[in-house]
Amino acid sequence: MAAMATIHQPWQSRDRTYPGGIRRGGCCWGRVPAKARVAYHRGTPEPAERKAAKMPKVFVFAPTGNSHEFLQANGCEVVLGKPEWHLPGGDHEADIASMAKGAAALAGTSMRSSPITRRVLEAAPDLRIVAKTTVGVDDIDVDACTELGVLVTHAPVESNWGNIAEVTVTLMLA
Repeated sequence: MAAMATIHQPWQSRDRTYPGGIRRGGCCWGRVPAKARVAYHRGTPEPAERKAAKMPKVFVFAPTGNSHEFLQANGCEVVLGKPEWHLPGGDHEADIASMAKGAAALAGTSMRSSPITRRVLEAAPDLRIVAKTTVGVDDIDVDACTELGVLVTHAPVESNWGNIAEVTVTLMLA
């Protein structure tokens, strides 16, 4: 009769040897000393390297209040849009595109003068998200965002829930 091979099940563990001769069995890092865990994850930047890393740029195209201070306090480079962009009329697309260069995120309220167009999006090749703190995305070229792989969100903060509820009820009654 042939010897039966042991079948390894996913929930069972095999002993492993990690840097520094540390052996462990099971799936719990808690049994491995912290020094060995740090040695094993050499790809994680050390604190000095993290500080030297480029901080993400956030372009707040239509700022309200002091919400941008939270981003600055957490290490983001923040560029604020101009107050006159809130007013209807005028074409500020060129200014918006130049200020958006190098941004990883665009954030703000509604833009009455100039929407977020493909030109603005293409000016920021590292752009990952356009986050509006108001209801609706009618002033954002969502098709261009989709093509460029940029996430679009609206009303991403809890403080705006009252406005969302009011608009929802108004639309239901219309």
